Amino acid sequence: MVVGKNRYGDAFSQDIVPWVNVLEARRKDGGKVAVLFEHPAHPVFTLEAPEGLTADFPGYAVQRLQEALGDEVVAMFVRAALEIQTPSR
Repeated sequence: MVVGKNRYGDAFSQDIVPWVNVLEARRKDGGKVAVLFEHPAHPVFTLEAPEGLTADFPGYAVQRLQEALGDEVVAMFVRAALEIQTPSR
C-alpha cells in the first residue's frame, strides 16, 4: 500500500508544501494567547483504531503544541484549501 502518493505522478514528486502557515494571537505584553496553524492536507480517520475515531496528524500536532506552549495557550488546526475545491454548477 502506498500512503501519500501524489495522484498526478512524478511531475510533483517533491514536497509541494513543505511548511506550515501559523497565525499567533498575542497579549500586549507579547505573551501568546493562541496559535492557529494550517496545512493543505485533510486528516484521515478510521473506525478500526482501538479507541475508535482518531484525530490523526492535527490532533498530534495540537497535543505537541500544547505541551510545548503550556495550557494557557490555545492551539488550533484548520485545513487549508485542497486541490479539489470545485464550485457547484
